[in-house]
Amino acid sequence: MAALGSACNDSKDVQAIQFPAMLPIIILLIVMMPIILNPLSSFATGLSLFPVWTPMLMVLRQATSVTIPVWQPCVGLLGVLLFTAFSVWAGARIFRSAIIMQGKRPKIGTLLRYIFKG
Repeated sequence: MAALGSACNDSKDVQAIQFPAMLPIIILLIVMMPIILNPLSSFATGLSLFPVWTPMLMVLRQATSVTIPVWQPCVGLLGVLLFTAFSVWAGARIFRSAIIMQGKRPKIGTLLRYIFKG
């Protein structure tokens, strides 16, 4: 969010670019009920190993009455740590590039270019 905020000049720009950042949370709310009903399904396992959703979905699956295999929380934790390191790195690159480019309206393509080309 700090990287997105650094790329924007006013609140209208932030509102326009905030939806892609909030989309994972919206999707999480939609898939919670099927995961509660069947926490051992391949759908639940796959989504809970995706780093964006691992913190919420893994805890949700462990709160059910079934036993989750031990390897899944371990792999999920490793994925979250790697994703966190990548997110900090990408956010720093966006912040560094975007703070200099004041006055331009941010676009998703521009932000991706800041991440990979600097």
